Amino acid sequence: MSEIETIYEENKRLLTHIAYHMLGDINDARDAVHDVFTRNLGLDTFDRVENIQAFLCKSVTNRCLDVLKSGTRKREVCVGTWLPEPLSVNEDPLDVLIRKHTLSYSFMFLLERLSPVERVVYILRSAFEYPYEQIAEILHKSNPAVRKIFSRSRQKVQEGSMREEETEVENELSEAFIKALETGETSIFLKLLTEDVTYYAEGGGELPIARKPLPYKAFVQLFTYLSQQVQHSSYKDLQMVSVRINTGYGVLLKRNEEPLAIVTFKSENGMIVDIYNQTNPMKLKMTGAAL
Repeated sequence: MSEIETIYEENKRLLTHIAYHMLGDINDARDAVHDVFTRNLGLDTFDRVENIQAFLCKSVTNRCLDVLKSGTRKREVCVGTWLPEPLSVNEDPLDVLIRKHTLSYSFMFLLERLSPVERVVYILRSAFEYPYEQIAEILHKSNPAVRKIFSRSRQKVQEGSMREEETEVENELSEAFIKALETGETSIFLKLLTEDVTYYAEGGGELPIARKPLPYKAFVQLFTYLSQQVQHSSYKDLQMVSVRINTGYGVLLKRNEEPLAIVTFKSENGMIVDIYNQTNPMKLKMTGAAL
C-alpha cells in the first residue's frame, strides 16, 4: 500500500462522517472525500503539511461547501420532501468517536433551514467541537464573523434537538409503530402523536409517496389505511424491526431482505412531533446493507 493510500485509509471514515453531516447523503459524502484525494492532492502536497488530518478536514469541508452552493445539487430536483440519508452507526467500541459526533436524524432535517456557510459553521462547531479560530481559518473569515454566523444558525434550528436524549423512548415508539402495523390495532400508537405532528416522506421520484408534508388528520388516515393493507395476505412477508439510526432508533421495513423504507421519529416528552419516512431506493441501499 502506498503512502497516500495509507493516509486515505486512516482518515476516510472521519472525513466521510464530516461530509455526511454537511451534505446529508452518504454517497455524496464519499464522492466529496474521493474528489479531495483524486483532484487536489498529491504525495508532494502531504510532504508540505504538518497536520495531515487537519488539512484533510479543511479540504473536505471546502469541497462540501462547493457542493452545497452548487445549482446542480440532487436535492434541488427532488420530487416531494428532501430527507437526509439515514446513517447506520454500529455498536462496535471502535465507533465510539463516530457516535459522539453524530447528529440525530431529525436534526439533520432541521439543518436544511441553514445557508451553506451557516451549515458548515454550525456542524463544525456543534457536532465536531471545532474552535472558532479553526473554523475561521477554514472559511477565510474573521473570528467575530464566525461567532456571529454560529449564533444566527443556532437560532434558526432552535438548539436543543441536536442529539436525541430519549433513545429508549424512541425505541419504544418504534416498537409501538411496528405493533400497530402488525396487529392492525392502531389506537395505542396514534395516541402517541401530538396534534401538530407532521409526516414527511421521500421516494426519490421513483415511488408513489406523499409529495407534501402531511398534518395530523391526513397522517392518521394514511396510517390507518397502511395498517389495513399490511393485514392483507400480500404483505405477510413484510418484515419490520427496530434499528439504530443516527443517534436514535427507527423502523426498518424490508421484504426478502430488501429494504423498503426507514421510518424515524422526532419526539418530545415521549410524544411524536415529526415522522420521517425515507423510501428512496438509492438512499436505502447503503443503510439497508449495513443493517
